Amino acid sequence: MRGVRPAVFILTVMMLAWLHPVMVHAQQQTLHFSLSRLGEPQLDPHRSQGDLELHLNVNLFEGLMKLDPATGELQPALATGYRWLSPTIIEFDLRQGVLFHNGEPFNAQAVKFSFDRMAKVKKGFNWIKAIIPEFDRVEVITPYRIRIHFKKHNSIFLISSRFFVILPPKLLQEKGVDAFMSHPVGTGPFIYQKRVEKPEGELQIHLKRNPDHWSQNGHRLNHVVVYYGLDQKHSLERLLDGRLDAMADLPIRRLLKARKGGFQTPAKGQGLISWLYFNLTQYKADSPIWDPRVRQAIAHAIDYKRILRVVYRNRAQINQQWAFPGLPGHVADLPDYAYDPQRARDLLQQAQVPQGLRLNMYCDDVSLDEAKIVRSSLGALGIDVHIDVLDEATNNCILTAKNQPNSPCHKKLKFYDMMMGDFGWGLPHNYVSHLHTFSLESFASLVADDYPDAQRTVTLFQTAKAAFGQDAATRQWEEITRYEHKRLGILGVALKQTYYAIPPHLNWPVYGAYDFSNAYLQPSAVRRGNRRIKEGPQEMSHVPAIKTVEAGGSR
Repeated sequence: MRGVRPAVFILTVMMLAWLHPVMVHAQQQTLHFSLSRLGEPQLDPHRSQGDLELHLNVNLFEGLMKLDPATGELQPALATGYRWLSPTIIEFDLRQGVLFHNGEPFNAQAVKFSFDRMAKVKKGFNWIKAIIPEFDRVEVITPYRIRIHFKKHNSIFLISSRFFVILPPKLLQEKGVDAFMSHPVGTGPFIYQKRVEKPEGELQIHLKRNPDHWSQNGHRLNHVVVYYGLDQKHSLERLLDGRLDAMADLPIRRLLKARKGGFQTPAKGQGLISWLYFNLTQYKADSPIWDPRVRQAIAHAIDYKRILRVVYRNRAQINQQWAFPGLPGHVADLPDYAYDPQRARDLLQQAQVPQGLRLNMYCDDVSLDEAKIVRSSLGALGIDVHIDVLDEATNNCILTAKNQPNSPCHKKLKFYDMMMGDFGWGLPHNYVSHLHTFSLESFASLVADDYPDAQRTVTLFQTAKAAFGQDAATRQWEEITRYEHKRLGILGVALKQTYYAIPPHLNWPVYGAYDFSNAYLQPSAVRRGNRRIKEGPQEMSHVPAIKTVEAGGSR
């Protein structure tokens, strides 16, 4: 190299590094992933399993069954097999040789402990509440065989069993919930390592590969860093400038921008409905929105085509009902609430709504653009809409505030007239949005005390069961859909897909994109754009850490 200046030599080396693929060993692979959601996850999976928690829970904890990350089909996890002994008793054979992350053995007693604990949880927001009303007990047959008894047949337990995760009894009994929350322990493919708090609400959860997991995969990522508190805008900025490797909730209107940046933009294997929910709890009985004509006027005032064009770039469709197409309860010929401002004005006049009506609405951060169009549409009618953007934890707090007058969110429940987004539930009375998910008894137990009009829906459900049986109530469900569509406690706005942005060399089945266990970086051609995937668990040194809490530490 004599005669070559140092600067030229360095430049030559840099150019060679740019042109040739970088070989990354599987044990060095680290993925930096943003959930693109505001808020902080609840680390006790028996108390909360919303969107914020799912990317953690499926990797840290396991249930008896799970969904195949590529196909969505049901497959064994901590159980190796099951059989229904009767309509109310299901028996599981448990996987042997499994250890919790703290070395505690998994066995039948751990299953019994976990189910008993779930049955006692009163606070929080969780899918578990859909099953527990019908849960009776766990019977230990042998150290690796159990029977779960239900009070009544539950047709959705198996498909929902992934939410019923098993936790270590000894840790919780001897150390308590606080110790568990500072260092959550499960049997999953990844182990909780630490949390790093950054400025302005950003939070990083660091996971490392579980070397003792029962299902080994030689290509599995060695480390995963999950980012919270970054909205869609800031996640996309970091993705494109190389500070993130992948992101969820990619805005549809930014698909082309991500693709130009060298990313693949697969859709997750299931759709979402963006809903508008009305607060019909007792606190709004004297509010104009209690009048169905006002709610119908709002529905007719919304410019749906503008939402599809501006927010979704016409990659969505209008779906003005709570049920997805193809699922029980969906009505193909249901009349829609077409965009008709004059019809909206007539309905408001019939309801004698005073001029200058003000409504308070909240939305999640991924639905703000839709909410703004709703506000603009209603503004043309003289209705002033105030919008707050709330994270999922606050939404869940509002959901549980109805019967908790001391809850910090009780005032919010009284304050807001409606909400918009894909939180999945909406305000407490709107369990009708998941009629296709719950069994009849679970649904009835959830809505029975909400408000008088809900009793009509409960009655329809009870009639459906008597007429068609537990799993064959489709015709009656359609009647419920028609009734709820007219009553209008909830309005479907758009049926959409959830998109991810991932580099082309990241193999990650998008159906089960929550699951990192089968994700891996291809061993060559890992360079993309102006950077490459990080090798090893190094930090982003240009962003100073405010606080780091190692596993087992205290905050």
